[in-house]
Amino acid sequence: MCIQLTEPAVLRLRSLLRSQNLGPSAGVRIRIDDGGCAGLSYDMKLVAQAEPEDRGFESGGVALFVEPASLASLRGVQLDFVEGVMESGFRFSNPSATSTCGCGKSFSTTETCAPEGASCHGN
Repeated sequence: MCIQLTEPAVLRLRSLLRSQNLGPSAGVRIRIDDGGCAGLSYDMKLVAQAEPEDRGFESGGVALFVEPASLASLRGVQLDFVEGVMESGFRFSNPSATSTCGCGKSFSTTETCAPEGASCHGN
């Protein structure tokens, strides 16, 4: 499986998908974009259905759609949802990451490097 969801992530994503009324084929589309202070950043959005080229997965009853170009960077990733006093949100744990940004929104592997002057807030 490409991406594993923790139980808190499953519960939060199910809730978000129900609240959006996107229909029976709805799921979460996850991809990797160039950018962020570490070189690559995660992009995640709720969608009514997969794009024709997407690869489909399921974790905890949640449909996950991944574009083919992002598959290698997402292999073995765990997605968690963390709630805290100061900050709540989804957290990616990527075994392929050789470094991560302080903001937790971007990462790099041995094949990527951050562009000079890149900023987490400029994604």
